[in-house]
Amino acid sequence: MIALLQRVSEASVRVNGREIARIGRGLLALVAVQRGDCEAQAHRLAERLLAYRVFPDAAGRMADADLLTQHAQQIRAALESS
Repeated sequence: MIALLQRVSEASVRVNGREIARIGRGLLALVAVQRGDCEAQAHRLAERLLAYRVFPDAAGRMADADLLTQHAQQIRAALESS
């Protein structure tokens, strides 16, 4: 299991020509999964992705601006519901 993160000004997902998801400014994660990958690997990958420091915090510093810290409640809820 592997992922590629890209900062985007906007992105969308289309299936058979129909848009099924859209975001504004944020992160696009392209995730590759293969047979044999397990749920534990998916959770570990999610934790790693959320720890990347890609957006500045309120003070403009990258070092303290990981997504997990900024959006901890929403992320925990999403992981628990999966």
